[in-house]
Amino acid sequence: MQKSRNIVNDRIMGGLILYTIKSTIYLSVFYAFFMLIMRKTTFIRLNRIVFMAGTLTCIILPFINIGVPEGIQGYLPMAVIENALNHLGTESVILDGSVITDGAEGGTATLIGIILIVGALGSFLIMTKSYLLMKKMIRSVKSTDIDGVPVKITDTDIPSFSWGRHIVISRKDLEKHPAILIHEMMHARCGHSIDLTAYTIVTTLHWFNPLIWIARTELKMLHEYEADELTINQGIDATQYQLLLVMKSVGAKRFQLANGFNHS
Repeated sequence: MQKSRNIVNDRIMGGLILYTIKSTIYLSVFYAFFMLIMRKTTFIRLNRIVFMAGTLTCIILPFINIGVPEGIQGYLPMAVIENALNHLGTESVILDGSVITDGAEGGTATLIGIILIVGALGSFLIMTKSYLLMKKMIRSVKSTDIDGVPVKITDTDIPSFSWGRHIVISRKDLEKHPAILIHEMMHARCGHSIDLTAYTIVTTLHWFNPLIWIARTELKMLHEYEADELTINQGIDATQYQLLLVMKSVGAKRFQLANGFNHS
């Protein structure tokens, strides 16, 4: 019974490790392409769509078996990588779900799987803490409806931010810099928090990959660029708006999951 349980655990851990390897490679290749090619363009809305669609594709792709002729199957990049991993001594556990070995190899796969899971839980807890603090801040301030958007006006001097349909802004910024409110409204209307919520799944699963966190920063910048563009289209003076951005860019981010005005 114990042996059967160990075999099941090894299968699960092996599948997790193989999925992680495949999705990491797909995401890394896609983000490298995006950073080198797409970010140089000025089609901000298109870049955002490509970023999210490409990320979703890379997450799903490891689950899809693409039929190819047997003669060339072994020469495909992913097959070559799997074959290379097969010679590292843990192939029976990691790469072949039908064959499970005992001893140190299974233990290695289990250890790697545990590290991945613990890291993912740690990342999830950090994001959850940020979310709860943000929700607490939103609930602590009375809403004022402005153009159909719930705006939380606080007397505390904090950087403005938006989450979902809610906007939190200091009374000082609202009175002195109305462009900030318009900017946050653009975030809310574009549904940028939906992107960030979905991308939290990626950062949780791939917490160990620095490129994922760089790409997350890129996504938030796409949101800011889109909000900037829409704000200026509302009739805001571009020069004054740029000066406001420079002035506010030195502020600190308060919540990881929220969109905020103080970007570079």
